[in-house]
Amino acid sequence: MASIKKLPSGSFQLSVKNRHLPKALWATFDSFEQADAYGKQLEGLLAQGIVPASLLERTTPTREIWTVARCF
Repeated sequence: MASIKKLPSGSFQLSVKNRHLPKALWATFDSFEQADAYGKQLEGLLAQGIVPASLLERTTPTREIWTVARCF
């Protein structure tokens, strides 16, 4: 579900919550029309089960413990 609210700065904030997204999406736009168009486009994709790759949650790489011996 997408919702748009006007911020005190005059820009518009789009929030999208959907079961296909790993977490809620928040994006800021200069105009209501831009926010509405992006929200409708994204909801159309999500309704088909398509999640844009840029919105998939990236896993953080595991950290390795480095020793002095490994550095040589």
